[in-house]
Amino acid sequence: MALTLDLAERIVKAGIAKSQEMGVPVSISIVDEAGNLAYVARMDGAPFLSPHIAAGKAYTAAAWRASSAEIEERAAKAPYFHGGVSTMTQGRAIFRKGALPIVVDGKIVGAAGASGGTSEEDEDIVRAGIDAALKG
Repeated sequence: MALTLDLAERIVKAGIAKSQEMGVPVSISIVDEAGNLAYVARMDGAPFLSPHIAAGKAYTAAAWRASSAEIEERAAKAPYFHGGVSTMTQGRAIFRKGALPIVVDGKIVGAAGASGGTSEEDEDIVRAGIDAALKG
């Protein structure tokens, strides 16, 4: 199964509901398995760079097929390598917690990233969005 617009929209809507519950305005970006932007939403009051940061986090999770938190840990151990990766991707890769792969039927079909809260809040928001969208 590929990432669909319907699934991306459901993830974003559920993530926004979680962020409203938390009182944290964010942007949420969804990318497909190749890192192409599929959906982005910026809540009222979210920082103006947050859509781009959310997309970069999601791109990173899709590229490495892992949570951006895991990649952030790897980047801390190899900063020159990851700095080079950031340069090669024209800054698209962002090595910060707040994005998770989207797994459907055991296959990674994309990733969701958030920005606007703390890194932990961002990850909680995308986890809630993915979990709710895949249940419903």
